[in-house]
This record gives sequence, C-alpha cells and structure tokens, in this order.
Amino acid sequence: MVKFLRGISASRFELIEATAKNINRAADILEQYADSKVDFVDASVMAIAERLNITTVLTIDRQDFSLFRPLHCQNFVVRP
Repeated sequence: MVKFLRGISASRFELIEATAKNINRAADILEQYADSKVDFVDASVMAIAERLNITTVLTIDRQDFSLFRPLHCQNFVVRP
C-alpha cells in the first residue's frame, strides 16, 4: 500500500478535490448506510465518483463498494 501511495505522484493518477456539495452528499451516504461500516473516505469517494460520472473504482475495500448503489449507475465496477 505504501509503495502504491508513493507512486501516485509519479503516475497518471489525477488527484480530485472534494467540493462542499461532495461533503454534503458524503454525509447523506453515511446516513443511508449507517448500519454498515462505511466510513467518510468511502462515502466521499462515492460522492466524487457520482459527480464525475465514474463507474470503476480502484479500492482494497471491496465490501463497502459492493454495497453502494450510486445515483449515476446501477453499481460500481470494483477493481482489483
């Protein structure tokens, strides 16, 4: 994981900032999935993915992203 994180700056990954609207949507997601172990980071990723119309998510947390039902698609394609 550390190697992956250090490689981000030298790669083609684009860092995206969360907007105030994303933070509010993340709060809605946390309320919607309150009975699960979804955390703020996962909810924020989902909110940003919805805003940018992203349907594929790279994560090591397959469980949470398999639960999500985003507004812009039926479900996320979860990688790896």
